Amino acid sequence: MKINKILKINGTLLDKSQLESHLQKIATNHNLTKKSDKSTYPVPQMLENFKIIEQVYNLLNEHLKLGISIHPAGEWL
Repeated sequence: MKINKILKINGTLLDKSQLESHLQKIATNHNLTKKSDKSTYPVPQMLENFKIIEQVYNLLNEHLKLGISIHPAGEWL
């Protein structure tokens, strides 16, 4: 007995020519430069996020050492 599965597809199904046309439209919107723009680098924001996560991690560790219970949502850190 064969079991049928229902697929949930979001968006639009395109044939090969429609897909090529769509990709060409997307490609024309891309601006290329010889040098990268440092203001678009994610590193500064990533470092700031890391500092915040580290502070929360240290705070949670201190609470554990003091016997203060931690909410289960904080355990993933």
